[in-house]
Amino acid sequence: MSEKENLLKKANAEALKSPRVRWLPGTHIKIEIDEKNTSEFVDSIVHDETERQMMLEAIKANGHLTVEEISRFTSLLQAR
Repeated sequence: MSEKENLLKKANAEALKSPRVRWLPGTHIKIEIDEKNTSEFVDSIVHDETERQMMLEAIKANGHLTVEEISRFTSLLQAR
């Protein structure tokens, strides 16, 4: 398994333990959406948290990084 695959695997595990994801079912926001939209909403939050964890893991492993370096270590695209 490559370094990037290991990073993604670890980030996925950390994302699912994140309070941001665990608090989701208990939010007090009343949203009336169907099952498909609910699934897309949850998937989006887990995806965002996974990317966040990937960036944090890259920084923990390498110290201070520029945006370009984080992008290179994680294979995430830079925001334009």
